[in-house]
Amino acid sequence: MAQPILARLVTLTRSVAGWPLLVGLSLLALVGAIGNAWDLYWHIVIGRDTFWIPPHAMMYSAVALSGLAAAVVVVGDTARGAADGEVTTILGLRAPLGIFVLGAGALQMVVSAPFDDWWHRVYGVDVTVWSPPHLIGFSGAITMLSGLIIAVCAERQRPLHARPGQQRAVFWLLALLFALVVRWITFLNSTTLQLSWQLREAEYAVAGPWAPWWGLWASLFIGWTLVASARCWPGRQARLPLAVLGLVLVLRALEFVVSAVGFALVLPWGVQTLRRPFVPLFDWDLGLWVTTLVLVLPTTVLVALTKAGRAWTTLRFGVVAGLVWGGLLALQFLLLRPVFGLASLDLLTHGQVILVATLAGLVGGVVGAAQGDWLARFRR
Repeated sequence: MAQPILARLVTLTRSVAGWPLLVGLSLLALVGAIGNAWDLYWHIVIGRDTFWIPPHAMMYSAVALSGLAAAVVVVGDTARGAADGEVTTILGLRAPLGIFVLGAGALQMVVSAPFDDWWHRVYGVDVTVWSPPHLIGFSGAITMLSGLIIAVCAERQRPLHARPGQQRAVFWLLALLFALVVRWITFLNSTTLQLSWQLREAEYAVAGPWAPWWGLWASLFIGWTLVASARCWPGRQARLPLAVLGLVLVLRALEFVVSAVGFALVLPWGVQTLRRPFVPLFDWDLGLWVTTLVLVLPTTVLVALTKAGRAWTTLRFGVVAGLVWGGLLALQFLLLRPVFGLASLDLLTHGQVILVATLAGLVGGVVGAAQGDWLARFRR
């Protein structure tokens, strides 16, 4: 009985592996990201609720289905003895490397769910999203997306998928995945504006304000992501970061709209009530828009550098792009403070912001350039 089941499983993995699987997993990643946004707004306008709220169901269903799909591919490729040139072997198991990474991220997110529920039962409502279970979940989501990016870059290089129309579709699929990575980072990093931009120490019991905090994360991780996107597709390098930025802005608006529709559909059938109205696009955290819109200038400059530096070495491109990225974010941070009516900073703090953001951008740029060049060559 086990043999026929195994044979059907192998047949299934052969039929779904490739673009149908990667597109399906990418759509699940999109659903999970929107579910995460709705979950945050749910806690803000309704309050702490049971674990089995619709946003959680939306997010964790996407994670569970993704993890299950990854497990099926690993079992199928291992059972059929896939050739070493097609897959990566880890502890005797065979599958594309991206699928292994995606599966690890899914497991990480699944583990974070009961941990988060326990955390709330013991410690109550979070004062910030920077709790250990939340950080495990956020990093798990980015790990899943990293696995998908690896899988898409590897699949893109197969001769079977070289037609122009297919390449355009793959281009936008890859842009969506990079945009989702940036979305998760900005979603978490927007909360550091409370520490970095407002600087009202009396409001924070866990950590005192540190002005460079926001610039550190934005320069390191977002710079890393977008520099990698600029190097992973030879021939379309300059276009990909712009496509990523455009989709990030679309996703930012989409998560507000979908959350508003979700509230309208769910609340009449439940017992919850809104503590205050939810306003799509302009509700609660304008920091989400701030941390997204400030990416426009450095991304535009990154595109110009990509065009000018097509013949540059990986290290040279990473150093220049990273320094420019971090420096521009630091200058925007300092110049925009009066626009938002924020407290002025002394010269020492100005220097800290510029130094931290620039050095973080340098690290992110060098690592991102190396990773982007690796993705451009990776085939399994």
